[in-house]
Amino acid sequence: MGPGFKYHVATIAAIFFALTVGLVVGSLTVSPRLVHGYEGALKGLRTTLNQDINEKSAEIARCKEGLHAILPVALKHKLTGANVVVLITGHYSDTVSSVNDALHMAGAHVVGAITMADPMISQGQGLKDAISQLRSDYPDAPQTLAGLIARFDRAIAFGDDPQTGIIAAMQKAGLLNITSSAYDGSPAKFVVILGGSRGLHPDRVQDLDIPIVQDLKGINVRVVVAEPVDAAISDVPTYQAENISVTTVDDVDTSIGQFSLVYGLLGSSNNYGEKPVAHALTPTPASPEDQGAVGQ
Repeated sequence: MGPGFKYHVATIAAIFFALTVGLVVGSLTVSPRLVHGYEGALKGLRTTLNQDINEKSAEIARCKEGLHAILPVALKHKLTGANVVVLITGHYSDTVSSVNDALHMAGAHVVGAITMADPMISQGQGLKDAISQLRSDYPDAPQTLAGLIARFDRAIAFGDDPQTGIIAAMQKAGLLNITSSAYDGSPAKFVVILGGSRGLHPDRVQDLDIPIVQDLKGINVRVVVAEPVDAAISDVPTYQAENISVTTVDDVDTSIGQFSLVYGLLGSSNNYGEKPVAHALTPTPASPEDQGAVGQ
């Protein structure tokens, strides 16, 4: 629903309200005939407003249906041969299905969906205890959060044994969870960080997400940060305030957002989406000759 329609509805609503006030106040001093005229005008405006809302709602529904129908064609083969890890740090893990759908439509291989557990997010004593547990089973594990992030990121980028590697050990220690499908350990040069907040852990983006993003970029892993359109608190303003150069998609649970996610992984760089912090609705697709399939 575009801003023009919203202003249109707001204008009609304002007129509706003014006439209502006029009807109440005027009824005290004016004739019944004039009051009846106000009532007729009010009824007409109500009918017009309801018709406009119904027409625009139907138009939006048709557009969504059309986008949903053409999305598989628009994304087909765009990420063929690409290994992608989905990393959930925020509070909207249910949105991972939308991310996976977009990646599968594009032909990508989802290496695994990994959820950062509470010790990694809230840190403090819980993190220290989990790292101690980790090192008891995996003595070579780092002792600091920064070291753990670096080891974890390299396991993603260069591959890791799904049974005996650092990621499996971190899961056993309660630092992360493997969700959706099993992590198969394949090296991945593409990562989707699924964030968005419900108000808990307000420092999570600065303390965890941004260090992961910067480290992954340092080892040439392409990162896109995504969140659902209805996230109570968007992570995007934090990236912008910290001047972190990373592609963001703030509506990944919509067809438009799924499109933006895939083209963001292909290399389009901007803040995409429907929220006020977005700089563009979607990426502009490259010319057909520039849209070759990507490798892992």
